[in-house]
Amino acid sequence: MAFKTKLNMGNSAVRSLFALMAVVMLAGCESEQAAFSMEDRNHAITILREKMFPWSSEYDTYVVVSRLPQCQRKYPLKASSKGSLELYAGSGERQFFFSQGKNWYFAETDSCGSERLEEEPKVGEPIGSYRDKDGSFKWVAAAPAKGADEK
Repeated sequence: MAFKTKLNMGNSAVRSLFALMAVVMLAGCESEQAAFSMEDRNHAITILREKMFPWSSEYDTYVVVSRLPQCQRKYPLKASSKGSLELYAGSGERQFFFSQGKNWYFAETDSCGSERLEEEPKVGEPIGSYRDKDGSFKWVAAAPAKGADEK
C-alpha cells in the first residue's frame, strides 16, 4: 500500500510539473488579426499573426483573402517581427499589393488568390496599413491624397 501511495504522489508531481510547463509556454502565445473590409464584412483582406512561444521574437504571419460566399483562402507569409504591412491598390478593382518590409505580395479577391513577388511591383495609391496602434494590431486607413477632396 505504501508503494502505491508513493507512486501516486510521483504521478501527481509529474502532472503538476507538466501543467506548470503548459502555463508557462502558453503565457507568451499571441494571436492577433486585423482586416481591411471592402463593400461589406464578407469581402476582406485580413492579416493574422501568431507567436507560438514566449521566447520567440517572430510571428507566423498569414493573409486571408475572402469574398464570401464565392471564396476564402489563407496563405502563409514570411515570418516577421512586429512590424507593419502596407496595402496598395493594384491595377484592377479587386487587385492589391502589400509589402512586409522588403517582401512584396499580390492578392486578388475574384478567386481569392495571393502570391509572393520576386521584385517590387509598380503599385497604385496606398490604401492603408496593418500595424500596432494603441496597444493592439489594427487596420489603419491611409490619409486621403493631397487634393483628393478638392474639386
